[in-house]
Parts: sequence; C-alpha cells; structure tokens
Amino acid sequence: MKIEPISNLLVANNLKYPTLAILQPTMTPYTALLVQPEATIQVRDDFIRNADRMNAQNLFTAIAQEASARSVELLVTPEYSFPWIAIEELLSNGTTPRTGQLWVLGCESLPIAELGGLQARFSEWATVIHEPIIRPQGATTRYLNPMVYIFRTEKIDTNEPKVVMVVQFKTAPSGDPQNIEATRMALGNAVYLFEHGNEVRLITLICSDALAFSKKDIDENYEHLLLLHIQLNDKPRHETYMRYRRQLYELEGDRTEVICLNWAENITFDLHDGSAPVKKANISASAWHSKSAKLATDDVRVEKNHLSGLYYTHDDEQHSHMLHFSYKPAAFLLQASKVRHHAVPAALSRRLGPEVTKVLEWEAKTVTWTEAMQPLDDGFNEMTKAYGAPVTDLNSCHLVSPLAIERVSCIASGDFGPRQDWFKASNLSTTRLEPRTEVVRRVSVALDPDGKTFRDERVRTIRALASIPYASLPLPARMLDLQSGYRFNWSATSPNCNVRSIDADKPATLVYVGEGPLREDLSKFLAKIRATTSHTLFADRFCLLYRDGQDVKRFDPPLDRSITSTDVHPGKNFMEPEK
Repeated sequence: MKIEPISNLLVANNLKYPTLAILQPTMTPYTALLVQPEATIQVRDDFIRNADRMNAQNLFTAIAQEASARSVELLVTPEYSFPWIAIEELLSNGTTPRTGQLWVLGCESLPIAELGGLQARFSEWATVIHEPIIRPQGATTRYLNPMVYIFRTEKIDTNEPKVVMVVQFKTAPSGDPQNIEATRMALGNAVYLFEHGNEVRLITLICSDALAFSKKDIDENYEHLLLLHIQLNDKPRHETYMRYRRQLYELEGDRTEVICLNWAENITFDLHDGSAPVKKANISASAWHSKSAKLATDDVRVEKNHLSGLYYTHDDEQHSHMLHFSYKPAAFLLQASKVRHHAVPAALSRRLGPEVTKVLEWEAKTVTWTEAMQPLDDGFNEMTKAYGAPVTDLNSCHLVSPLAIERVSCIASGDFGPRQDWFKASNLSTTRLEPRTEVVRRVSVALDPDGKTFRDERVRTIRALASIPYASLPLPARMLDLQSGYRFNWSATSPNCNVRSIDADKPATLVYVGEGPLREDLSKFLAKIRATTSHTLFADRFCLLYRDGQDVKRFDPPLDRSITSTDVHPGKNFMEPEK
C-alpha cells in the first residue's frame, strides 16, 4: 500500500482538484447516505458479486437516485456491493453527483480482462482513471476488488466540466477460509488521499486494506482525517481490523473520525454451484467513530439517534465516542459536522457529530426505498419477553427513554456515583465499551451477542429486586410508601432514584447487591451511595438490599460521628443491619 495524493493523479490527467462539500472545514454540516444492505454474496474463482443480480441492480440504482434527489453530499456503499451495470445505467440516464458531492462506491469485482476496456465503457459519460495494474501478479489471479470515487470537476486547460471516476483497488487480501482473495485477487498499490490546504483529509480503506495501513501511514495522515472503511466482513471485530483504530486514537488531537460500513448482519455466502448457501451469524459492526471533544451526548440527540438505529457508546481508554448502527438492512441518511473547523469562531465551532435524519428501507416488491415509519428495533422488548414478568414491566420505561433503562439498571446494581453527573450518557458504565473489544454492553440495546453476559447480569439484578414482594421489602419508615407498590422510573429531577411509589408518587432508590455479600462490600456500596446522594433532595430515600439465605435484608448501620468533628464517615460502624 502506498498513500498517494489524488491531486497528482488528477493533474496527470488534466483535471482540477475538486471542491467537495464534506472536506470544507466550515461550520456548515454535511449530509451523508450510508447504505447497509442485506447480503447474499456469490463467490466463485472468477468473481465476487451479488447473488441476485437484478435485485442488486435495482437496489443500488435506486439508492443513488435517492442520493441525487436528496442532494446528499456523501454516498457510501460497502465492499463488493455496487454493480458496474448500475453505474452504467445511472450515468447514461444523467444521474451523477452534483458539483461538490462525492460518491464512494464499493463495487462488485472487476475481471482483469475487463480493466483495459473500462475507460472506453464509460467514456461517453465520465473520465475513468486508475493506477496501472502490472501483470502477471500470479497465474491464478482473475479479478480486482475495486471501489470508485465519482465526483465532478473541470479540465485544467479548458475549464470544461467533467464527471470523473477514480478507481481504487484493494491492496491486501483478506484471510477467508477458502483463501479466495489471496489466490484469485490481483492487488492494487495506491490508496488515494484527498488533501488540499486547510481542508479535511479523506482516505478510503477496502476491508483488509486495514492490515496494510501501517503505523507510519497513520502518523502521517491522522490529523483532520475522515477515514472510510468499507467492508464485506463476517468477523468485523477481529483484532486485525480494529488495530488501526486504536493506533489512530492513541495520538494527540480530536480531529479524526472513522466511518466503518459493512453489510447487514448474517451475511450469506453462495460458494459453490449446486450447494446450499452458507449463512453466517455475524453482526454488521457498522459504526461512526469520533474523537470530537464537543460531540453531542445530550439526551435529546442520543435518544433521537437511538430511535433511528444509531446507538451511542464511549471508550474511556481512548477518549473517543463510537456510535453503532443497527445491524438490520437499511440506508441511513445523516447530517454531520465537519471533522475539522478552520477559521471558525470558537463559540460557533461545535463538532457535534452525526445525527440520523431518515432511515430508508428497501422494498424489493415495489423496487423502491421507503422511509421507515417506526423506530428501529433495538432488541430490548425481545430480551425482556424472554425473561417475562416482572422484567417486562421495564418496557414502558424503555418506551419513554432508552437511557432511563441504563440509569435504572446502574442504580439497581449500585453502579452509580460518586460524581454528581454520573448519569450523563458519556459517563454511564453501561454505555462504556468493553475495553479493547468494541463490545456494546448497553442494556437498552440488546443486539450485541458478545455483550449478553453483561446485559444478563444487569437484567437479573433488576428481576431479583422486582421479584421481592412489595410488602416484604425491609424498608425504613421513611420509605414505607413503596410497600404499596412501585414502578421503575428515572427522572432528571431525582437522578439518583430508580423507582417511584405508586400511591404516594414519590421517588426512591433501591439497590440490590445479591446473595450473601461480604460485609466489607456492603460497606463500600453504602459509602458510595451516601457520598452520591448526601446533598440531594431525596438523600433519605434509599435502601441497600441483599439476600441472606431466604431472608431479604437491608444494610443500614448508623453513621459514626467523631466527637470532635461533624464530618460524616459513612459505613464505618458495622452493626448488625436492620431487618
């Protein structure tokens, strides 16, 4: 792999460097359309492409038409997705990006024998340019794995407007079990870099290009970088595909963003004529990564995105944010702030990150993309259904606010405080990624199979708490209203409370720490709860519960006060807890 300025390639072909909206370092946001289609991929010695040829042509032609009609400034499709015949159909009908817009199309494989005729094939509508491919690379190589940049610019000498197709080829084979790419795919060398003055940089990696994206490449290009990583990958969280992101975010600065775009979950591979297709059980792992220090993590933005299938998490180790797309087939229309602002007043420079504005779903029968009318399924109701009552009582709370579920679960497990803003989305323990794995552990997003153990632990804690009969709760006198019944609830006016009494309609905090905890651990929980709630309106309405054999008890030793000081030292007197 060699990072090559695309400007050199353009100038060599008498073409000006384009002015692209997404790369201008202004406060004006840009629009993007990211396509995550359902995958049934036909893999043979001579090609890798969509199995349903007609549906693929219709689907991708239609999404490009949507991008054109909606004036989208960045259209991206995953690896091996876009049929060449669909590009031909679009260009012949006059459907192209407008000036300032960019299409980044992961294309079906290109037979090496057709490379020489590619320029002539599209010459009526566009100028096609690419690096020379040296043959032979190997006796068994049959095809190339291309992606295409399509944009508008002008000829240098005449200012004549031109539609340009810059073709970039994959530079490193993936390690598929059949070793197909390693033996059948010819390799490119150039990875093109959009870079001009103070503009944002742009690089696109094709799946296992990530393996060849060296530390030197990262060090030289990470600043002000928008990196697109398009994939056809049934193991997108393999260490070799994540390593470059960690290296990117280990470096100083917050002006780096990565968009990973894969096909939808459960990729199906048609590997042999006459054999049944193989359906993988994989997540998509399509995600938007950002280091912006000003990324919007307020409840309004986080929950609006949530309903549209974009789920917030954060990585404390690398001081970065990661927003995960729904694993289901869809196309996501977004508005996003620029990766970099230049000459923008500090008061106006708010790099808030992406916001989903529409979700489009493919209707094969009507051959149209339609706007989704219902929130995308985050898997929560299906998870609670498996647990049954009383866990299903959480559904009404989740309907009002998915983040409330995260907060309720944190409080119920005693995993909150002592910082007073522990409940912000960017501080919650359940929105924190599992270290170095990118595994999603959110309770309200029950999609990631690798996060199931963590989710189950939190949900079982809530189930154990909710299964205690109201009248049997060993509550202090100030909380006896809960014995007539309560519901799980979270409110910003009582952020350390996770329940509300039904009759008195008063908030309270119930923490359940399980079976037979050590006295030392109980004291630590109590000290943390008291430190978090001591100066709040409902400081006297909390109860720390645990089970001792068949008995449910509360841990509530008296405070130990110094004779010479009024300082409170919570949890230092380990008297027998009140039953």
